[in-house]
Amino acid sequence: KDAVPGGVLYFPAQDAVLSVERNSSEETVQKERRKNYKMSGLVLEDDDCIFGMEQPQTIISKGKEKKQVQGEYIPVKSTANGWHASHSKLANEAQMQLIFKHIRHLMTEMADNLSHGKIEALPAGTKSEQPCTFCEFRHICQHQDDDKKTVFESMKKDDCFDELEKRYHEGGV
Repeated sequence: KDAVPGGVLYFPAQDAVLSVERNSSEETVQKERRKNYKMSGLVLEDDDCIFGMEQPQTIISKGKEKKQVQGEYIPVKSTANGWHASHSKLANEAQMQLIFKHIRHLMTEMADNLSHGKIEALPAGTKSEQPCTFCEFRHICQHQDDDKKTVFESMKKDDCFDELEKRYHEGGV
């Protein structure tokens, strides 16, 4: 059977600077540190997957055992009735396949461009953010603030998947 992606998650590789009082207890420091371990992205809408990524708590509600996650490490949190909260970042299996189809397409396109010597400095950012502000390689590519850049627009999750569906299932790429 083909592997099913369990999520597309981003975890900062660099430790964040903690903001705690000077004489804070070890427990307070650890609690603050754990906040920095929360990943952003999407998780497969599957309880086995979710409970495999974050240790669930078992609660008893109305005589029934239910498992819940608190969203400490992944962008998913359970509600009191056992469902996932509406702000949880979930995608079904078909949506995950679309994401991975898009990632494969982008990687293939990047490899083709590299093999043909097309390596332009076209950093990504938002309309209001200069992409090179914190880049330690800015002096190498010499990208200037008024040069062309890739601008990412914010999209609702459903709109994003509609766009990917059109692109990959309706005669697109």
